[in-house]
Amino acid sequence: MPDTKISALTALTGSTVSTSVDVLPIVSTSATTTRKLTVQSLLDSVQGIPTITSANVSQADSLMLYSVSTAASRILTVSNLGASITASNVPSGTTQGQQETATVTNAYVSPGVQHFHPGHPKAWGMITAPTTVTLSYPSTGVSVVKNSTGNYTITHGKTFSSTSYIGLLCSDDGDGAIGRIVSRTATALTVQFRNTSTANVVDPTIFYYALYGDT
Repeated sequence: MPDTKISALTALTGSTVSTSVDVLPIVSTSATTTRKLTVQSLLDSVQGIPTITSANVSQADSLMLYSVSTAASRILTVSNLGASITASNVPSGTTQGQQETATVTNAYVSPGVQHFHPGHPKAWGMITAPTTVTLSYPSTGVSVVKNSTGNYTITHGKTFSSTSYIGLLCSDDGDGAIGRIVSRTATALTVQFRNTSTANVVDPTIFYYALYGDT
C-alpha cells in the first residue's frame, strides 16, 4: 500500500462502516507494537465514560474541535466556549410588535406572545344551547346572552384595538343553520342564525366562533 496522508484517505460514512469488522489502529502505551480496535469495541468503551455535569467540569477543561477554516484540529477550553456565547449570537424572544408585523426570522417565539401573530386567532369558543360556554379562549371573561330566537351576544374576553376584526361563525351540520355577525364592538359581537332552507331564525344546538385581528 503506498504512503498516503491521512487527510487524503477515502472517508467512510455510517452506511459503509462495519462496526464488528472494521478496525482502527491504536498506539498502545503498554506495548511496543501497534494494536487494532474494532469500531464496536470503541463504541462499547465510550458508553462506559461517565457523564460530565456542571458539578464536575472545570473552566480549564478542553474540547477538541476540527477547524474548517484552518483544516486542522484545535483545542477549545470551556472558559473560551462560554466567552464565545454572547447576547449578539444568542436569539432573543420576539416582542408583541415583532409578532404583529410577522417579519422577524432570527428570534424565538415564547408562549406569552405567540397569539399576537396575525395568523393566530385571538379568541374562539364553542357554545352549547342555549348559552353554555363549553370551550373558549380565553378561558375566563367569556359569556353569552340570548337576545331572542337565533340571536346571541358573545362577550369574547378580548379587547380588540378596533371593531375591524375578522369573525368566523358556524354551527353543527345537523342544525341546518348558517350564522352571520349582526354587529360588533371591541369586546363583544352579536350574531344571528337562520335555517338554510327556510331562512327563518333558528337556535343552533351548538355553534362555534373564531376571531382574528389586532388586540
